[in-house]
Amino acid sequence: MEEIVARKNRRVNVKDIMKALKISKDQAYSKLRYAERAGVIRRANKPEKGNRKLFLPAPQPRFVPDPEKLFRKLKGIGDKVRFVHPLTGESVTYRRK
Repeated sequence: MEEIVARKNRRVNVKDIMKALKISKDQAYSKLRYAERAGVIRRANKPEKGNRKLFLPAPQPRFVPDPEKLFRKLKGIGDKVRFVHPLTGESVTYRRK
């Protein structure tokens, strides 16, 4: 889906999926329904006459919450927290205002 959107610079329809995966229309709709239920794509248009359905990739979910937002929500840990960023190795400090 992301490749089609990037290449064609538009929303994706069932014909795009059929062509890309070389599958039938019913198989393409089945895959689109499954992907939408799984949350990896989202409907890009409202239901309309003719029932044309257009899709876009859904935003990627965050597995781990944003540490700063988490710090702001947790009240019992003090006014300052310091940790080492797991990817950059840099020291990060958050303080309450």
